[in-house]
Amino acid sequence: MMMNWRWIALLKRRAAREAIGTETNLLRKMFKIRNYVYDKLSYGIKPHIDPP
Repeated sequence: MMMNWRWIALLKRRAAREAIGTETNLLRKMFKIRNYVYDKLSYGIKPHIDPP
C-alpha cells in the first residue's frame, strides 16, 4: 500500500503529540515517536534477520 504524504504528516503529528505527554527528556520523546510510528506501519524493527 502506497502512503501519501498527508497521511504520513498526520501520523508524525499524532506521534509527536502522544510522545510529549509528561515526558521532558528529548531522547525519550524521540524514542516514543519512533515506537509509535513503527506500531502504525506494516514494517518495523524485527528481533531476527529474515533469510534471503
